[in-house]
Amino acid sequence: MLTAEVMLRRLLPLAVAVGLTACETDSEAPESDLSLFASSTPAGELVVPGSREGFLHVLAPMPSDGLTVSYVVSGPAGLNGSLEILVAPGGRRREVWSLELPMPDGESRWIEESATQTEDYIWTGSGDGLEVQRAPLGAIADAYLRLPHAERKQVVESLDAFRRRIVDARVEHPGPRREVLGVPCLATRLAAQELCVWEQTGLPLEYRGNAFSLELQSIDEHAEVPAHAFAVPAAVEQAAPSVDLDPAESLDRLARRDYAELGPLLHPGLRLPLG
Repeated sequence: MLTAEVMLRRLLPLAVAVGLTACETDSEAPESDLSLFASSTPAGELVVPGSREGFLHVLAPMPSDGLTVSYVVSGPAGLNGSLEILVAPGGRRREVWSLELPMPDGESRWIEESATQTEDYIWTGSGDGLEVQRAPLGAIADAYLRLPHAERKQVVESLDAFRRRIVDARVEHPGPRREVLGVPCLATRLAAQELCVWEQTGLPLEYRGNAFSLELQSIDEHAEVPAHAFAVPAAVEQAAPSVDLDPAESLDRLARRDYAELGPLLHPGLRLPLG
């Protein structure tokens, strides 16, 4: 049987992930070039990146180079604490949570944990408790760099077309909307879970469920990203399994505008499941 500590370590990132999945000539792309994030970029102005980082910023864009959201966590039996999520272009994401769980003997158990995702790895814990999974975005970017320019251009155009379709669908079918701290979000309800998602970033602005609730405290849309935030420990590289897809085949399907395989990786604020 899972202990209360292990359950809480798994429940919090899982609930955030559930919220996200409910949403829907070579030139170097500057680090801040997020043109594919907007629906108004004319197709003729699309940049065809010539570097790994440039393509990752196109594959997994965000509206700024760093964005942080902070929440208060509360739940039954006096559960309380905080969660902070930092996201950056290229599929980078870091969640840090601190939870206090009152125990029957009157003492409290504190749980402090983090989960980090880069283009190549996802990990949480350390030492014997380290959990590692390989992220596919880096391998896809490496396969992209092996393509000739014409095929790279097809991939970039396909990504742009995919995101335009999503933006158009949001305009035609906006769904129930609210504002949290002045930011519009899409409100959804599934059984006992209530969620309001900031669609442009894929981040929850509010979440209520049986296990716990998230209340948004602050948003920093231009957060500084510390150099160490996404540094990959040697133990993570050593423990990581291989990528569970064929990057070249995946890009070929994407270039043909077949989104069945990579479509789930293209939503904003991508959070890959761990385990």
